[in-house]
Amino acid sequence: MTEEELRVQWESQDAYFKEINGLSITHGGISKEDFEGLANLLGKHKRKNMTIVEVGCWTGTSSIVLAHIAQETDGVVYCVDWFQGSGTSNLEDSARLYNIKNVFKDNIEKAGFTSRINIIDNTSEEASKQFEDNSLDVVFIDADHRYEYVKQDIELWYPKVKPGGLICGHDLDIPIEHAKDLINIYSKFDYLKGLHCGVIRAVMEKFPDAKKLDNSVIWYKVK
Repeated sequence: MTEEELRVQWESQDAYFKEINGLSITHGGISKEDFEGLANLLGKHKRKNMTIVEVGCWTGTSSIVLAHIAQETDGVVYCVDWFQGSGTSNLEDSARLYNIKNVFKDNIEKAGFTSRINIIDNTSEEASKQFEDNSLDVVFIDADHRYEYVKQDIELWYPKVKPGGLICGHDLDIPIEHAKDLINIYSKFDYLKGLHCGVIRAVMEKFPDAKKLDNSVIWYKVK
């Protein structure tokens, strides 16, 4: 994606959520910096006919980045979500009030990516059974942020990634070197003073050699 394409896509997301703002639905927490960072990261790992899985898509802001990369490579995106949120976030409140799956579908349609994205309305565990090991080019994890669930998502989906493929995710809030040094402090918490401790702990335990994008909370590892 060029800088201009990124700008247009982000501005379309900004406009979309301003339009539905009366519904008080959060778009899921991905920032402009994460939006751009994810696009640049995947752009460096492009292959022909990419198969991408997003575990936790919510209203689709990050899905649009993945779909754009898939379109450039004549690939496909599978978005996994049960659209109910979790008991530890305000997403659950939105899910009780609104049909989040319909918001996702409307957002994707307005962005022009309906034909590029397949929705899997299910849990991460059940969805993972649909894919063979070593079959995916990219897995992006941004679902339940509690430690046990981040760990489970990594364990479920990492085997599905092709050698040389990419597993990545959202909300590693601090520099990698600090995460490694402080992992034991985070062992009793899923969230602490704005930090996604569950994400930090699970990623550092499973991938001590993981990397993190500058000016972003996106982590990644090449298989």
